[in-house]
Amino acid sequence: MNKISSKDNPSLKKLKALAKNKGRKKYGQFLVEGPQVLEEIRTIKEPVEVYIKESYQGSLDPALKVTRIQDDLFDQIAPTVQSQGILALYEIENKKLEKLPPGLVLYLDGISDPGNLGGLIRSAVSFNVSAILLSEDCVDIYNPKVVRSTMSALFKLPFYQLSHEALLTLTSHQLLAADLSGQDLDDYVWEENSILILGNEAHGVSQDLKDRAKKLTIPMEKSMESLNVNVAGSICMYDCYIKRGGRKRND
Repeated sequence: MNKISSKDNPSLKKLKALAKNKGRKKYGQFLVEGPQVLEEIRTIKEPVEVYIKESYQGSLDPALKVTRIQDDLFDQIAPTVQSQGILALYEIENKKLEKLPPGLVLYLDGISDPGNLGGLIRSAVSFNVSAILLSEDCVDIYNPKVVRSTMSALFKLPFYQLSHEALLTLTSHQLLAADLSGQDLDDYVWEENSILILGNEAHGVSQDLKDRAKKLTIPMEKSMESLNVNVAGSICMYDCYIKRGGRKRND
């Protein structure tokens, strides 16, 4: 088993760089923290390498490539203050969109909060969304906070980055925008193939997209002006899932 015990170790410097978007783009890799998450993800994809704190006491699969890191150095690269002592290195898959899958697809337009993005990804997996498209100004899906909040859901859907212009050329799916002035979601009958656009937390869906999309509104009490994008998006996804005969808890 390899060991890192110097702050000048090249591998340690690379791991530090992966905390930032620039570093992840440079190396084409990102980190996942925690033994439980790693075990879930391994059912889908194996890591490139695993790094553990020198004092880590958890069990490890002998098949894994493991490097121990001196405790104080590990703490410098851990994404959380109360680290679980284990990090897994994964490759970033840069997929090019050739054809949209059928069903419901999400387009996330300028989502800036990692927690919101992570929550939307988990809901998308829960409610059978086919793929997630991200605008060029969305928060990075491999941001440590996003990765942590998605658990293994990040590995269960295809993700593609797509500009507004490219989105508007797609004709196979109906464009829908969550908006305050639209058809009540309760009354809407979902098309077989749809793209649900969810907008930035502060500004909502961009005007160029809103102008081309059918608008949907979640009916709610007038005392509240709007819902958090994660909540609103999850409600819309659930509505589509149930209306299309999705599984209920007691099925």
